Amino acid sequence: MKDDEIRTNKCIRRNLRVRMGDTIQVKPAGDISNGLKIHILPFGDTIEGMAGNITETYLIPYFKQNFRPICTGDTFIVSENHFKAVEFKVVAIEVEAGGT
Repeated sequence: MKDDEIRTNKCIRRNLRVRMGDTIQVKPAGDISNGLKIHILPFGDTIEGMAGNITETYLIPYFKQNFRPICTGDTFIVSENHFKAVEFKVVAIEVEAGGT
């Protein structure tokens, strides 16, 4: 890998709305607030026929003890614990007063 290359996975490229081979500019993000609450919904076609608590099975293990930067509108796929992969979308984020 060259010093001027960045490698990302498919989800990150989709959230950034870039494609392989695109030229991008990377800048420091500045002050970023931690979210107090996030509203995340699964894509219906990825949970068809599923039973059980999707939050406990997928989201809590995905976010627990992990730094996962997200923005409203982002999508991501969770395929941990040998379960079927489920795609989610970040619908809203509540941040501290005065946060970004």
